[in-house]
Amino acid sequence: MQQLSTEPDERSAQELKTLTMPFGIRLVAMYSILTVIGIGPAWLAPFLGEPTMVDILAGSVVALFVILLIAIVYGLLKLKQWGHKLAKVVYSIAIVFGAIALIPDLAIENVIQQGISIAIAIWIIIYLRKEHIKALFVR
Repeated sequence: MQQLSTEPDERSAQELKTLTMPFGIRLVAMYSILTVIGIGPAWLAPFLGEPTMVDILAGSVVALFVILLIAIVYGLLKLKQWGHKLAKVVYSIAIVFGAIALIPDLAIENVIQQGISIAIAIWIIIYLRKEHIKALFVR
């Protein structure tokens, strides 16, 4: 007869976290995936034709951003502490990039698009800083 352990094993603790994962974490991951799909091909555009140094730099930044977003999705869905921290850092940087994108183009479409992106990034950071959410990522 097998003895029952009173301490939960590592696997059951992870399963419990997965079952109780808040919808907001999944929402942040879905938004990150949609962002990758939306901007992913953009890193290739500067390399078509005759790219300038600025084009290459912009394409490289977008490619890095896409890689970081993919890492965020994995880290958040696996409830990794580094994923939580990385998401806060990357979305903080996204706020800055969104504000910078407003400088050369104040067309109403750009203002609305950047405003929505900045608002979502702010919401993500505020959400990830909530105590009950931070507790999911503590080892």
